[in-house]
Amino acid sequence: MISNNTVFNSLDRSTSSTCKVIYPKNIEDLKNINNKHDIICQGAGLSYTAASFDSNSLVIKMDNFNKIGEVNYKESYIEVESGVKLLKLYNFLIVNGYRIRSLPGYYNISIGGLIAGNTHGKNHYKNGCFYNSVISLNLFHPQKGIINCSKENNVELFNLTVGGFGLTGIILNAKIKLASLSKVSAISKTIYMSNLNDTISSLYKLKDESETIISWNNLSGSSKEFGEGALMYSTPSSIDNNALIQNPKLLNPHKEIYNLKLFNRVTIPIINKLFLYHILYTPKIKQEPYYLSLFPWHNKLYYFKGYGKNGFIQHQVLIPHKNVEEYFLEFKYHWKQNYTPIFFTLFKLFKGEKKYLNFDGEGYSFAIDIINDRVGISFLNSLDQINIKYGCITNILKDSRLSKSIVQKQFGDEYFSFRDALINYDAKLTFKSNLSKRIGITK
Repeated sequence: MISNNTVFNSLDRSTSSTCKVIYPKNIEDLKNINNKHDIICQGAGLSYTAASFDSNSLVIKMDNFNKIGEVNYKESYIEVESGVKLLKLYNFLIVNGYRIRSLPGYYNISIGGLIAGNTHGKNHYKNGCFYNSVISLNLFHPQKGIINCSKENNVELFNLTVGGFGLTGIILNAKIKLASLSKVSAISKTIYMSNLNDTISSLYKLKDESETIISWNNLSGSSKEFGEGALMYSTPSSIDNNALIQNPKLLNPHKEIYNLKLFNRVTIPIINKLFLYHILYTPKIKQEPYYLSLFPWHNKLYYFKGYGKNGFIQHQVLIPHKNVEEYFLEFKYHWKQNYTPIFFTLFKLFKGEKKYLNFDGEGYSFAIDIINDRVGISFLNSLDQINIKYGCITNILKDSRLSKSIVQKQFGDEYFSFRDALINYDAKLTFKSNLSKRIGITK
């Protein structure tokens, strides 16, 4: 049954659409969907960008495809339906001493979303993207039926689907690799960083010994040096310390919020300065549940309301190693020209392979959240040109204002290879989202 007039918002609140929605209960319901519709699939609906909805597409919500299937601990895999949320799967696995790798920072994302977004975790250098954890998957397409694909079978379709933004079809279920976990808690360590250069060098030095490793740097003008901040990393611990995720608060970006702008040009520099003092004068080593190092957004969901109704824009780029120093010289210059205080920043070290439109490759990942206003957008537009100049790619799933021309210039031949392969597979381009239209993959 189709439900009309359902409002969806992107996680950054920059995009809102009223859509028709259907909640299929089984494969027969999927087969009965009217083929005249443009369609798009949605799991948890927590993409920063509008990757799982569009006002002219029927949104297929996969909430009822939520079963955990066969578990083979001997061969280290588990079969799950695509609507299973990471929270449920994590708690199921952790009590048996297992986990999966390359997980995003929040745990209520669906398995289908992890695959379609080809997510990365807190130590990409070690684990790569979620592609490395997917053994095989079953895909449904209204005109083609159910197709099984893997790295050995229907390889091209597998590569189009993992990181394909849901444009190849509806992911029904998948076989996922398991990693053993004999230690269910973590020792988290925080190290003060005086500037960006210290952060970058420390990330590289600690990459091998860390289970997770990220950094936060103050880019709001309230530090002695540009980029003063903290490096946060964790190592496993054998102490059993409340391994299950209990009493979680679940994020729902589709609800209306008050237009109370807690994070603004006045408050952000103050908050950042207080956080720096907190880093300097509180214990640097903590014993905590393992999941806290994996999911830093656990019960911190106030952040996503703090920018008010206009929200924020997250901009994440992958900077080649050789260009990091020159990149930040220009970044700092443009930031001063279009001053906007930056609350959230995140550095990660990447080691992977560039393929299609995936956010993957070699270099340093750098993410920032920008106030969604005229000055902030002007600053990000200037960063687009710097990114092109220094061979960076932007995470398409994070930045809601990326245009077709910018994506084409950054991804080059990989953009056209993805688009051409998708058209060759599905000439009608049945699956369409706001995101796919904005970047020119579909119309």
